[in-house]
Amino acid sequence: MKTTIKKINIDEWEEARKTSNVSSVFLQQKWVSMVEKSFSLRFVRYLAKTPEGSFLIPCYIYDDFLYQVGFIGYGGPLPVFGAPESLNYLDDMVQLISDDLQRKCRRIVAYPSDLLAYKSGKMLGRSSQTNIIRLAQDSDHMFRNVISGNARNSIRKAQKNNVTVKLIAETDLSWAHYLLTSTQKRVGSPYCTDFLFFQRMYASNICHFWGGYLNNLLVCISVFIQGENEVFYYLNGTDLNYRSCCPNYMVLWQAIKNSIADHKNVFDMGISHYDSLVAFKKKWGTASVGVINIGD
Repeated sequence: MKTTIKKINIDEWEEARKTSNVSSVFLQQKWVSMVEKSFSLRFVRYLAKTPEGSFLIPCYIYDDFLYQVGFIGYGGPLPVFGAPESLNYLDDMVQLISDDLQRKCRRIVAYPSDLLAYKSGKMLGRSSQTNIIRLAQDSDHMFRNVISGNARNSIRKAQKNNVTVKLIAETDLSWAHYLLTSTQKRVGSPYCTDFLFFQRMYASNICHFWGGYLNNLLVCISVFIQGENEVFYYLNGTDLNYRSCCPNYMVLWQAIKNSIADHKNVFDMGISHYDSLVAFKKKWGTASVGVINIGD
């Protein structure tokens, strides 16, 4: 059997996506629509069939001269049926889509996988780690047996400092964006989140904006993307003047409890680009899963 591709419509895409044995908040239609509108992109949906199984391939087209597989978050080939690994036949899929669209692929983000290298050797990728929590059935079990003593102590410290956690009001949105972008600049992020996109996420029903407050002052902001079976910890910003009060721990713990109450299976804390962030995520009982990034 050789690799084949075909374009599919929204309904076919959603039906296939929901049957996958791997979930991705970044491939649900509501997220795709936000990305298209915010960045003037056009989304093309492909179904690829390979000797390993079938895969959904998300393609974003920009200015009619390039396309990207993925784009924001982990948006690479998603297995529909068959093996969870998609990298063995990615070269074939990319070439077929390039020929069909008559455009060059600029960048690929492959779906999180345990496979950290391309066997074909045609494309070189840099690997990193996303950190996931397999959620327990109740938050008490998570608190006692999964998260570390250090994290538990930080949560208790936030409680003693009277940190409160609540959904962010629209009147706090500009300040929340400032906290986010200030943090992104401070840690050397290669991008700052666009305010229009920030607003569109806030207005959606798949992104939850939680804030940590001290005396009604917003001191940290976290954005969580909701999927059918998972929650993705997407964005975070903190006022360093109040970091000693541990508001981030309180917000994150509330989000984990909410995810358990909503019967989610996985809480994905995302890629870590520096060691201190890896250490922070390990406190929550995360397991590492590989991610491949290819291109410029």
